[in-house]
Amino acid sequence: MCDFEKTHVHDIYNNISEHFSITRKIMWPKVCEFIDSFKSDSLILDIGCGNGKNMGTRHDCEYIGIDMCERLMKQCKYKDNCKFIAGDCLNLPFKDETFEYAICIAVIHHLSTEERRLKSIKELSRILKTGGYGLIYVWAYEQKRFENEKKQDVDVKWLLQKKYNKCSETDEVYYRYYHLFKENELEELILNDGNLGIIESGNQYNNWYCIVKKLD
Repeated sequence: MCDFEKTHVHDIYNNISEHFSITRKIMWPKVCEFIDSFKSDSLILDIGCGNGKNMGTRHDCEYIGIDMCERLMKQCKYKDNCKFIAGDCLNLPFKDETFEYAICIAVIHHLSTEERRLKSIKELSRILKTGGYGLIYVWAYEQKRFENEKKQDVDVKWLLQKKYNKCSETDEVYYRYYHLFKENELEELILNDGNLGIIESGNQYNNWYCIVKKLD
């Protein structure tokens, strides 16, 4: 694990996990649309699954969620067709071509270098079966809250309310690291892998997204 990301991403999510989970309940429309496209009896990987909000809605499929934040995964509701593993998006503990589908929602923007972001794409590509599909989301630089921000690498404030703070009787402020993606940056990163084709791309809720397919 990168020490910078441990300090500025993983440790923070462990500290705010209960509060963060409460704010993450609704599935985004494009994620729902993608999941609705799954073939029955498919095996799906959720990379950076967090509290598992995007998992288990297709009862005819099997899901595996992986995340570095074990405390966040403890917020997941039990579902018969879901399993959870603590692990790293840069070193997925699965054999090549294991999954028909993979989702990676709001994860790789927390990786601190372009090399590491590309490696995460390569790992997603590696575990997908030939002809399999993936959905990737990242925060967009071109959103109103960052209109005066000159840098793409930023620290984003999280106010941990005292009722969720077991270590303090007051509110506490944390800052999470993000790399904000400019328009077409995600597409360029994906095409650098060489094994993925882009089926669809766009912007939803201030995120850039791409639907990809593992090439023959």
